[in-house]
Order: sequence, then C-alpha cells, then structure tokens
Amino acid sequence: MSGQSTDQQWLTARKYLVVPLLCAQVALIAPAAAQEEGPVEGTAHSAEPAAQPASSTSAGVEEAAPERELGFDYGNLTFYPLLNIGVGYRNNLYDDQGDKQNSAFTTVRAGGGVQGVNRGHLYGVEYSAERYWYLDSDVEDDDELSQRTVGYWGTAFDVRNNIDLGVEYLDSYDPRGQDDPLLDIRDTTSDEDPDTWTQLAYGVNYDYGAPGAQGHVELGACETCRRYDDNDQAYRDRDITDLGATLYVQLTGRTEGFVQVVYSDFDYRNATPADPAAGRNLDSEEWRYMLGATWLASEKTTGIVRIGTVKKEFKDPVRDNSNYDELTWDAVLNWTPTSRDSLTVGYFRMPQEPLVWELDELQDDFVESERLSLNWSHQLREDLAFDAGGYTGSDHWKPSGRSDDLWGATAGLRFNLPRWGSIGISYYHRERDSSDPVHNYSDEGFILDFNIGSLFGFGDSRAPAICLLRGFSSLGDYNGYTRY
Repeated sequence: MSGQSTDQQWLTARKYLVVPLLCAQVALIAPAAAQEEGPVEGTAHSAEPAAQPASSTSAGVEEAAPERELGFDYGNLTFYPLLNIGVGYRNNLYDDQGDKQNSAFTTVRAGGGVQGVNRGHLYGVEYSAERYWYLDSDVEDDDELSQRTVGYWGTAFDVRNNIDLGVEYLDSYDPRGQDDPLLDIRDTTSDEDPDTWTQLAYGVNYDYGAPGAQGHVELGACETCRRYDDNDQAYRDRDITDLGATLYVQLTGRTEGFVQVVYSDFDYRNATPADPAAGRNLDSEEWRYMLGATWLASEKTTGIVRIGTVKKEFKDPVRDNSNYDELTWDAVLNWTPTSRDSLTVGYFRMPQEPLVWELDELQDDFVESERLSLNWSHQLREDLAFDAGGYTGSDHWKPSGRSDDLWGATAGLRFNLPRWGSIGISYYHRERDSSDPVHNYSDEGFILDFNIGSLFGFGDSRAPAICLLRGFSSLGDYNGYTRY
C-alpha cells in the first residue's frame, strides 16, 4: 500500500493524463485522414457482451469504417454524434435523509466520436456525458453526471502479428441504495451524497498466429486505477493489474480449444479509516487457471465455455482464513433459430471484492457471485424490434455469511425512424431477497427515449475485450440493462 502523498500526485496527474493519451491516438490516425441502449444511471460505459474470448481481430483485412447515423466522412475517418434523450420513472430512490422515494426523471446523454479503418488499422476516439434530473425535489441530482472518454487502436503488422490498444477514462458515481457487488456499489442510503469516483483504464492485447494455423497465442495486459472523491471512501482507492496468456488450438474445423492463465494484483492505495493499527493491508493477488472451447455448432449456433479454478490470497495475515480456492466457470451461448429471432444464454460464477468498512471493521473479505441470464430479441418488422430478458442468481458474502437471492426482468420495443434515429420504450424490474432483511431491495421503472448512435465498447466486434481478462464481458452487463 502507498501513502496519501502518492495519491495526491495521481489526483493531479489524472486530469492531464487522458488528453495526451487520446492525442497520441489521434496522431496515429491523422496520416490516414489525408477518414447500446437505454439509460444507464451512474455508468458511462456500455460494452456489449462478447460471444467469444478477448482476441485480436485486426487481421489485416480491409473493411469499411463503421456506419454511424448522421456521420460524415473525411478521408478514411467517420465523424459521428451521440444523443439520447429520455423520460422515465423509478420507484426505488433515496433522499439525503436515507428515506425511500419514487420519482419521474429526465435524462440526456450527448457526445460524439471519430472512427476509421485503413490498411488493417482500426482506430477511434469517443466522448459522451450523461445527466439525470429527478422531478421530485426530495431526490438530489447535483451529482447525477457521468462522463466517459475512450480511445482505441488496432493493427495487423503482418499475417501473424496483431496488436490492439485501448484507454478509457470515467468520471462517474454510484447510484444510492443499490448495494451491488458486481458493480462495486455499496449501500449509501445513510449518506447525504452518492459515492463519486474517477477511473482510468488502459490495456493491450497481442495475438501471434497465422490465419488457418493449428494454433495461436494471445497475451493481454491491463491497468485499472479507481479513485473515490467523497464519503470517506479513500480506503477503496486501488490499482488493479491484470496479465493474461491464452493458447488456442484448433480441434476441428468448427471448434477451438484454449488454455488460459490470468494473474491479477489488487493494490489498495490508502489506509483503512479509524484503524488504530494505522491501516489494514487490503491488498490481494488472484490467479485463474482455465480450460475452454469456442465452437460454431452451425451457422445459427455459436458459443464459448470456460472452466477452471480461481485462487485468491490476501496479504493481510488477519484475512488468511478467507483465502479463496474454488471451481469457477462461465459460458455464453448464442442461438439464431430464425432470421428474425436471436437468443443469448449466459452464466458465470466468480469472486468479487466489495470492501465495506463499518464500525471500525472490514465487514466482508469477498462475495461469491453467480448469475444465469437469458435475453431474446425478435424483429417484428424491418423497423420494429422487441427485446426481453431476465436473470437469476445469488451473492454469498464471506465470512459474515450473508446470502442474497436475486432476479430481474426487462422488456422493450424500439422503432427505427424513417430518416435517422430511433424511439424506444423499456420496462425493468429487479429484486434482492437477503438473509439480512436490511439489505432487501426491489426496484422497477420504465423509460421512453429518443436515440442517435451507440456507444463504443471494448467488447465491440472489431476490438478486443481489453481490461476484461477476468470475464467475457463487462460485469455490469450481466442482465442486459446496466443503465438502471
């Protein structure tokens, strides 16, 4: 662990770090120019779930730049706007006294970006900002602002060597009262303000192997740095380093097996609060040893599955009894039975680290989370689509023994307008039944929105799942509606 002085330097440096990184991205693409949906409260990113493991996709194949609504081309670059305007209602909000409220709201997300493809290179920069306004005056919205900046570059040096780089900066907050370990959100119903934070993540994926070869190797590295701004949450400031190596072997023409090893280091930067021992060591290390396979069962069915073990060791001797060594597995199956229908089934089981310091004690060392989800999309006609989904799962908090059962469902319609943009309406419901009744939670609501464009995510089909080495896709996307 490091002292506060280092963090103060980081807090100053973070304001200036992203711009040079993104300028470097633009510098890379400048010579070539000679060219998801529904509101996500408190989350500025929206990566699509990946149906395949993180892998380089540059491959040196010339492709057209991504199509974007209202975009215009300049050389090999496409400039495009992002806009989402919505009105909706939620029945589980909290005022600054911790009392439950319900309220209608309005939301606006706006931004833009530039993308391009040239001679096997994929590159782009994107910015978006999102704001909520609650119509009930008892529900504070002063901090309801999320900002996201992302840059990426992928290239194929030759038929065997591919590399992808990405950087993402978030300035956001945690919605009050949700208490979700997957999204690293603690219970803030008793606090006057929600937890606000910034996060810088950057990573690289390198792939070596010729197309059609019997195997290829992929190496990945990522650094994720999060800093909290208020509510005495500085003890949760952390730097997470992920390093991964994957060996793929062609088993049949339609099946590819792989062996994967991922190392993660959790480095907490500050001392725990009100601790007479001058700070507990919250650091830990994590190893994942996985076997898996991807397959194309038919043109209508694709999937991926991994199974292995996760070993987590805490560096604080007091937490030795909580060291984790368990079986883990995750899977994603995509099925397209007709040209109008698609279904996705997903499952995962993994440990999380939602640190909560209360009554001068660390409440739990980790949470074992498990989720099963199903999402269905049906094209009613060319300009009208229906989506529905649901999830069920559990969270087991250790060593306290708290156990939560969870489920949720969503449904929505989206109509593509004749010229550009779309209009959608969505409904959601979420439930948590906890062994500790204080943590029971129920929330439902709906939103009607107008949308232009879609956010780029590290899970995009043309980019690797950078910084997602510990899972197939963004952990916030387990039920398809991160934005509620």
